[in-house]
Amino acid sequence: MTNDQGQITAAYLIEEALTLGSAQLDLGGLGLVAWPEGLHELTQLTQLTLRGNQLAKLPAEIGRLIHLTHLSLADNLLHVLPPSIGQLRQLTHLNLRHNRLEALPQEVMRLTRLEMLQLQGNALPLPADVLAKWDRPAEILAAYRDYISQMAAELETAVLLDTRLEWLIAQQFSAEEFALFCHEISAPYDELARPEFMDTVRAILAFHEQVGLGDELLNLIHMWNKRPNL
Repeated sequence: MTNDQGQITAAYLIEEALTLGSAQLDLGGLGLVAWPEGLHELTQLTQLTLRGNQLAKLPAEIGRLIHLTHLSLADNLLHVLPPSIGQLRQLTHLNLRHNRLEALPQEVMRLTRLEMLQLQGNALPLPADVLAKWDRPAEILAAYRDYISQMAAELETAVLLDTRLEWLIAQQFSAEEFALFCHEISAPYDELARPEFMDTVRAILAFHEQVGLGDELLNLIHMWNKRPNL
C-alpha cells in the first residue's frame, strides 16, 4: 500500500473511531510515512497500533493521547522519540522493536507504569541481555540511565581536563613561550599553528589526545612551570 492510499485509509479509520468513541485503533501496515492528520485528537484511545509503517519521527502531539495503555510503533524507521512521549503516564505496554533509535529521551523515565518495554532491533547502547528483559522495563530503563550518567561523567571530566589545560597554558605562556615549549618537546607547532593563540593551544591539545599523549602533555606542562627561571 502506498503512503497516499494509507493516508486515505487512516483518515477513514480515524474519523470512524472519533464518531464511535473507540478505545482501540489499528493503523498498522498502511505504508504511512507521516503521522496521520487528526490522530492526536482521539484522546479517548487506550490502545494504538502503528506497527509496520515507515514513520521516521513522531509529532509532539502524541503527548495528547494521555489515556493510552498500549502503544505499538514496532517495525518503523524511527530514529528519535519526542520528549512528549513522557506524558503518556498510563502506558503499560510500549513496543518500539526494529526501529533506528540510538537514544531515548529522558522523559521516558516518567513511564513508571510500564509492564512491557520492547526495544530490540535498535541501535541503543544497551546489551542484548538487558534488552531481552522486555517484561522488566524498570531494569532496562535503569541500565540506560546508568549508561547516560556514565557518559555524562566522562564528558564532564574530558571538558574539565581540556578547560584546565587551556587555562593553565593561557596563564603561564605567551604565544612565543608556548612556541618555544612546543619546540623543546618536539610538538608540531608550526604545522598546527593557528591565527589565534588559543586556537593553536587547542590544536596542540587535540594532537596529543589523538596520539594518546594527553596525560604526558599535562605532566610536561607542570614540569615546565616548575623550572627555576620561570
